[in-house]
Order: sequence, then structure tokens, then C-alpha cells
Amino acid sequence: MSTQGVQYGPEVASVYDTMIGAAMPTESTVEILRPVVTGKDVLEVGVGTGRIAGPVAPLTRSFTGIDNSPDMLAVLRSKNLGADHVTFLQADFRSPFATDRSFDVAYSTMGSLACVGSRAELVTALEHIAERLRPGSPLWLEYYARDIYLNLAAAGQFSAADPEGREVEFTVRLDEATEVLTMGTRLASEPGRQVEFDESVLLLPVEDVEKCLAEAGFTEVRFLSGQGMPYDWFTAQRP
Repeated sequence: MSTQGVQYGPEVASVYDTMIGAAMPTESTVEILRPVVTGKDVLEVGVGTGRIAGPVAPLTRSFTGIDNSPDMLAVLRSKNLGADHVTFLQADFRSPFATDRSFDVAYSTMGSLACVGSRAELVTALEHIAERLRPGSPLWLEYYARDIYLNLAAAGQFSAADPEGREVEFTVRLDEATEVLTMGTRLASEPGRQVEFDESVLLLPVEDVEKCLAEAGFTEVRFLSGQGMPYDWFTAQRP
């Protein structure tokens, strides 16, 4: 998802599963979601290349995944995860969803809902999700763990090996006025080819994420610490 147009273009899509997705195992996320999604009509916001949709969709009565990146969706569709009860849509969560379906539960992982440029945009995105949820239905979302990313911004630059052993260089900077964190990534995906891309996310304190959920009309907002992981969980309910 994106703050300006499509943030995750072909460069990100070309390395997402091997570099980013592989660094974040799915098992713990799927186990958290399993009792919530089993047998339900489910919406995933920011479905990406389907790292969570793959194991979650078979558990559901119906599954709809949305993303605003055609490149990420192209990778997802190439995996042939589709079944009669599975739908993937290109959609931007800052606009009303182009579907009249309603859902028993919605979820969003790896901070997809943080890919906005302001608190107002986040509230709008949450309102659009609430519009598609049936009364009493929950939203589960992972949001960037602020303290971890503040430490990365303080470091500024660092490098690490990805799961395939390739060196990846990161540049992290925070615009304190807008609270937008930009993470630049560069790696040599193959000899003679550099892959470079930026990601920008709204880095909010826990209490401000909770306030945005409440402003969007959600109730019973709860915070579940990621215990040192890159993302924290929040849950809320549409009245």
C-alpha cells in the first residue's frame, strides 16, 4: 500500500518473498489469526504477495485480499492460490473499497495500514474497513513498533544479510514534523543488478493508533505488545 500512488512497485515485488517475507516467518501470525478467521468471511488489507493469505485463505468460508500494487498482486496471482471462495482485488484503502461484500473479520499484517501520510489518512482507511465489516466484527492489525524503528532512525544507516545471504544496506530517517519514517533499501539481487526502493510509513505511538481506531468508530480497542518484534498487534471491534 502507499502514501503517494503505489509504493510497492516492481522492484519490491521482485525481491519481497526472498528478502522481506522470508525474514518474517508466518507461523506465529497464522496461529494468532486461526481462531479468528476459521469458517468466516475474511478481508485482508494489504495482501501483498500472499505470504499470510496462502495459509489463511483455506481456513475461511470466503477470503478477499486487497492491495493497491499491481506488481505485488501479479506475484500473488502467479502462485495460483485462488479457489472458488478466494478473491484478490486491486484497491487503495484510502478510498472506499470497490466491493459490496461484507465481512466477519478484517486483518492487516506487517504494518500495511501504516503506509499513509497522516493521521487523517489512517482514520479514513480505518473507516473504509469499518464500512465493510458486519456489526460486531473484529479488526486485527499489526502496526510498526515505534521504539524499535526510532532506534533504527537514530542509527541512520546499517547493513545486514538477508535470508539468502545477500548483503542489504538500509537507510532510515524520520521526519519528526510529519511522523513519517522512510526506509531506503539497497541490495545486489544478482551480479551486476542493484535493487533499490523506499518505504514510507506513519510511525505513531501506541496511544495515537488507539485514538485513530476510536475516531474511525471502532470500540473495544486493545493493544498486544509484539515483545521486541518489529510489529505490535491491535484489535478492535465494529459496534
